[in-house]
Amino acid sequence: MAWHDFFWSKKSIEFPISDGEKQIIKEARMAGINTPGKFWDYAFGEQKNSAGQTVDENTALWLSAFYRGIAIRCDSLNLPISVIKTVGNDRFPVTKSDNYEYRVEKLLSVSPNRMMTPSMFYQLLEMSRLMYGNGYAEVHRNGLGVPTALIWHHPDRIKVKKGNVELFYDILDDSGTKIKGVSSMDMIHVKNTSFDGVMGKPILDVAAESLGFGLALQETGNQYFADGMTNKVVLSHPGVLGVGGQKNLKTSFDKEMKDGNTVVLEEGLKPFMLSITPEQSQFLQSREFSVSDVSRWLNVPEFMLANNDPTYSNIENFASHYITHTMRPTVRLYEQEFNWKLLTNDEDFKTRFNLDALNRASLQARAEYYGKAAGGPWMSRNEVRNIENQNSEDGFDKILTPLNYTTNPGGSENNE
Repeated sequence: MAWHDFFWSKKSIEFPISDGEKQIIKEARMAGINTPGKFWDYAFGEQKNSAGQTVDENTALWLSAFYRGIAIRCDSLNLPISVIKTVGNDRFPVTKSDNYEYRVEKLLSVSPNRMMTPSMFYQLLEMSRLMYGNGYAEVHRNGLGVPTALIWHHPDRIKVKKGNVELFYDILDDSGTKIKGVSSMDMIHVKNTSFDGVMGKPILDVAAESLGFGLALQETGNQYFADGMTNKVVLSHPGVLGVGGQKNLKTSFDKEMKDGNTVVLEEGLKPFMLSITPEQSQFLQSREFSVSDVSRWLNVPEFMLANNDPTYSNIENFASHYITHTMRPTVRLYEQEFNWKLLTNDEDFKTRFNLDALNRASLQARAEYYGKAAGGPWMSRNEVRNIENQNSEDGFDKILTPLNYTTNPGGSENNE
């Protein structure tokens, strides 16, 4: 299942309905309206924005900039993830001797379940979080309490209940009937910006107006091109024509134009063209404004939405800004949820997404960084080789120390 097949249904799970509502459903079915989505449109009318556009999880993706922005946000989460063990001041990747944590790492990095790769799993979670405000994954455990699978659930199939000190989750079937209840520790729940700490706010709830403008603009442009981009012609007659004369003149002129024939004008008729330039027909400035709006809603640099052509000097700054202000807070949401639900907040073990992977495209930046790291006091040459998926070399485990680096054996007293 590709990530764009995520929207297999609109939000069709509703609250229990009253007898009066059942009567409305009965009448709707008698009128040939059978689906839940059509029922609610029939009963209450479509929810549209001021531009007259219905904006939901399906129509929003018709806007190319929004589709691309969502894809970028989801694909950016396709990062290496590991579980790190802290021993004193040192940190090491977990090994098979750390049985429980090692199995958690394999679950997160190799196979979250038998239906999805890690890439697809994180894409669906992030898609759910952004579009619906909440991403859910049920934690399956064996008899010893060790996680064995992470099962993604569509947000429409989860009902959240607030207890005194924790949240509880009901998993629903297609009809809205509860299948089972799950405690908070057995449900990964990543939220978008939340106003109550329980449920995240979907982007579409707050971006409907600006996205509706973009959809309306796109529809207007499509209609213009569907009409053949025809320029309108106005005929000016020096005299006064009756209704019949106007009708005959219009009919004959339209026929000649349609057949591609040369039109001969008589009686002092003068044609005037009401035309629109190719640039105007594409509504370029308005479309650029729409892309800028999507950029702000999704916190994605405009150049990544192909809205402008950045220079080499500033593209790295934009990319660095995206990593720092968009992806770093995002991965922290996931890391903290995994640490809490899968590692029980054990301070000796932490999950870690490797954000450095987003910088790997810049060979020059990597070369400069590794040169300083391996030539300085904080990385060995083998550590650099391992990051670049190269085998270790004998003698490359020692950290090099530049000749002008030294310790102060006498302490701060000798600094005088």
